[in-house]
Amino acid sequence: MAKPIGGPGGNFAGPSGWNFKFSSWAASYDVETADAQGFADTAIFPIPVNHGLSGSVAGVIQYDAASTQPVPDAMMDGAVLAVGDLETSCVGTFTLTIITGCTISFTGVITNFTINRALKGSAVLGSFSFVSQGNMTIVWDESGV
Repeated sequence: MAKPIGGPGGNFAGPSGWNFKFSSWAASYDVETADAQGFADTAIFPIPVNHGLSGSVAGVIQYDAASTQPVPDAMMDGAVLAVGDLETSCVGTFTLTIITGCTISFTGVITNFTINRALKGSAVLGSFSFVSQGNMTIVWDESGV
């Protein structure tokens, strides 16, 4: 019998240097189309030209005794980004875990990030958006669930 997926079995893994305790992610499969129409056609025909995932990840920003900041140094030091900074801080392997044994993996790019600090007692939240590059690998193994 089919059952809903829920509980604490999800996870996110991405480029290193982001000091978040991730608690949620969302992803959307996007298909970009172009309109194709010839001179004799009476209708416009959309054809797929590109596809990939886009989405966001959110969680609580962490702080520890080693003064680990929430985002990689290269992103926050105010200096002009050097060749390689983005590749090591914003580009990497992303793995979205739906439940143990069921994952979507891809090379992705972090496109922006947000830090949200409330006035009273709430945790400092952070989130970032991503897009995929190239193919995705989907693993769906329910035997361990």
